[in-house]
Amino acid sequence: MSATNIDFDLEKKLIYEQMKEEASYRQRLLKEVIEATTYKKGNITKEVFKLPMPISKDFLDNKNVNVKTYGAIMLNSNWGGKFLNPSDRYLYKDKFDEVIKQITEELNISQSTIKRHINKLKKCNIKAIELTKTSNNELVYRLNYGVFNEESGNLESFVTITNIALRQLVNAYSENSLRIYLYLLSKCYKGEAYIKQEEICQAIGLSYKTRKVVTDCVEALIKGGFIKVKNNFNVHTRVNKQGQTVEHIIPNYFYSLSDDYLLEAKK
Repeated sequence: MSATNIDFDLEKKLIYEQMKEEASYRQRLLKEVIEATTYKKGNITKEVFKLPMPISKDFLDNKNVNVKTYGAIMLNSNWGGKFLNPSDRYLYKDKFDEVIKQITEELNISQSTIKRHINKLKKCNIKAIELTKTSNNELVYRLNYGVFNEESGNLESFVTITNIALRQLVNAYSENSLRIYLYLLSKCYKGEAYIKQEEICQAIGLSYKTRKVVTDCVEALIKGGFIKVKNNFNVHTRVNKQGQTVEHIIPNYFYSLSDDYLLEAKK
């Protein structure tokens, strides 16, 4: 067997292992959604539980979609115990207006603004809000947070976020801060991860010229106890047109998730 074939076989094995790991991760996320919101009669509702949020490219970098509004709706949604399956999130149609009114007060936005947000959520590629029926023919708005992969049979392109983190980010942080945190949840689930600023900009629909927005949002997330960031620097030297040696310092950022925001919430 040639060296080329050995390398090719190794590459196939690595890809297969990565696919298995990612599938296992997605199954764990769905389990978190189901377990966090499935209670037995007489049990006390958990103070901290996980909620699903979309991270598909068409959602996270889509500036026509308001992620904070969707997060606020998710916080007020019901779990799927009485719907089609336990991983679904939904709101009853006859109570939807009441929930929306509450959200407008919490976010200090007008009814017309939130209705515009909802219409765009309905029309986005994943149809984040979709009118459908329960098994009892009750009209509900289902919150579609993932993308179904027909080949694998898995629900993909979503993360789980604690209700505390989602509530704080919706109520007290910017739209871009929430988008960045959702993206980091998807990148740092194994632990610390090296991520370029350019990658974060691209993920949330910003040009690299506006990277200072990312810097400010990351600083806010650090102060809020949501993430931790370490950095080091690479120094590249080059000779300019005048024959002078110039040092170019390139920062490297290593991100990890933090639960410190939970400590702040309990004070």
